[in-house]
Amino acid sequence: MIEMKTTIGFRTWFDIKYKMRASYLNIKALAVFLGISLEDENIFAYTTYEKENFNIMDMDSPRILLPKVGDRGINFKKEEWDAGFITIIPIMPSNRSTFIKLKHKKIKMERSNDGKILEGETTLI
Repeated sequence: MIEMKTTIGFRTWFDIKYKMRASYLNIKALAVFLGISLEDENIFAYTTYEKENFNIMDMDSPRILLPKVGDRGINFKKEEWDAGFITIIPIMPSNRSTFIKLKHKKIKMERSNDGKILEGETTLI
């Protein structure tokens, strides 16, 4: 799964997590349809980006970082982005013990000479 962004921050990280959940469910559904056994440790998430901005002072509404009542607050940059994992929110949020944790790789991109596109290289796992 690959998500492409220009700037990564707290708000875009939330968006990425929801998009990755949709992609994860599509992958799992396709695997079942094709009769393929696919374990979560064989699914990888990638995010390409140009700039990283996890500065809470630059946010319009820092309240989105507050955990829901009864949930544990986490530092998304430290515990997910920098740690190489992404935690996918479960389909049934009432069962908080079923979070899906996938390997995640961030891929830094650079602007092309003409400034119109982002370029970069990586080796997919």
